[in-house]
Amino acid sequence: RLDLRGKDLSGARFAAPDLSGLDLTGCVLDGCDLSGAALRGTNLTRVSLGRAVLRAAHLENARFDETVLDEADLEGASLVGADLRTSSIREPRLRGADRSTAGARDRSDSHSPSKG
Repeated sequence: RLDLRGKDLSGARFAAPDLSGLDLTGCVLDGCDLSGAALRGTNLTRVSLGRAVLRAAHLENARFDETVLDEADLEGASLVGADLRTSSIREPRLRGADRSTAGARDRSDSHSPSKG
């Protein structure tokens, strides 16, 4: 079984990979293109996905615990069953994302840099 725990894969491009059910704890995936990726049930604990492209990704029931999704592109992604309450999600792109049962809290007020 593929072990990517703790790996730094920043900026990598993946061709719609199936990473469903994997443990990606501690991975750095900043700026990665994971468009169309299958990440169903994947453990994304303490994963950094800042500015990652997750368009049309399948994130159903993925475990987001202390995950960084700042400025991530989640357009058209499915987040059904995902709990994002302990994650950092500043300025995400969510157009068309299915968040129907996803838990989230707005952290933008207290953690966003001031704009001027």
